[in-house]
Amino acid sequence: WDRDSEHYQSIAFHGYEYVDDGKAHNIAFFPLFPLLIRILMQFGLTFELSGVLANNLAFLGSLIVLYIWMNENHGNSIAKWTTAFLAWCPLSLFGTVIYTEGLFLFFSIAALRAFDRQKYLELAFWGILTTATRPTALIFVPCLLIAAWWEKKTKVAYIASLTTGLGLLAYIIYCWINFNDPIAFIHAQKAWRTSFGFNSFGWWRMLKQVVVGS
Repeated sequence: WDRDSEHYQSIAFHGYEYVDDGKAHNIAFFPLFPLLIRILMQFGLTFELSGVLANNLAFLGSLIVLYIWMNENHGNSIAKWTTAFLAWCPLSLFGTVIYTEGLFLFFSIAALRAFDRQKYLELAFWGILTTATRPTALIFVPCLLIAAWWEKKTKVAYIASLTTGLGLLAYIIYCWINFNDPIAFIHAQKAWRTSFGFNSFGWWRMLKQVVVGS
């Protein structure tokens, strides 16, 4: 439980808030995860249980879909080792707490598998969910377009790849209508970092904490 979880809790209970004042606002967090939490809470679950359940089930789903995808292309042995590596990787911790990593992995793996199998309606569906989950999905659309060009896919592949951006577009429209700022989620991130790029200091500090503790 940390500050991010508190923002998801705020969104699930009260919705979004934002003012362009350089301070932390929950508009920086994409909507699909808190929406799923809100839905689970309607069944009488607490926020904590709903958040942990949503992320853990999604991470489990990502392991299952990854195994199926690898087994289809590379056989059972590679599929088992690939899935085991993801499950036992220390960063899999983020798939067990109130974060979006499990959800993002599940949707993005499902979308990439659909792209690989040329199931473009599925690609559009999973891709839209991906770009509605995390800001890191901003890179998803151009990557799919480059892959479609590299593999000489049909026009349908390009259309489906572009369609995956509708999750992001919907959030942009929401921010525009409600806060008169279509990229409010980007502006709100000023409270966490003053510029874009690789935060080497933050990663180095985290590495030291993992190795020797706080």
